[in-house]
Amino acid sequence: MSKVMTKALLSVMLLAGAVTGGAASPAADGTILVETELAVPSDSHEPQRALMVLRNLALDRIRDVIVLCDFTRPDGSVLETTTVSVGAIPVGEEVRAKTTYYGWPRAAGVRCRAS
Repeated sequence: MSKVMTKALLSVMLLAGAVTGGAASPAADGTILVETELAVPSDSHEPQRALMVLRNLALDRIRDVIVLCDFTRPDGSVLETTTVSVGAIPVGEEVRAKTTYYGWPRAAGVRCRAS
């Protein structure tokens, strides 16, 4: 199987799995946001965090990936958008990243996307 076909098949498989889990955001550069989780500390005075996993589906190493995360209210409206930069993701590898929401009121959810 060619590299292009393998990459396409892997992309479809990862997208299908990630969408089922509720967190996929493919970017034009071949990065896919595989998973996003809102970390809510027990102390309401501690900041909340978006924890994410990014995977490189491109044929080359990816540098300087920007991820935007919307911290949301229960109705889905955006409280604040934060940005995190990931320096480099090797081919076929996953990288973990996080960004912090210091605001109030507390976020009910988070949506992140690689751009």
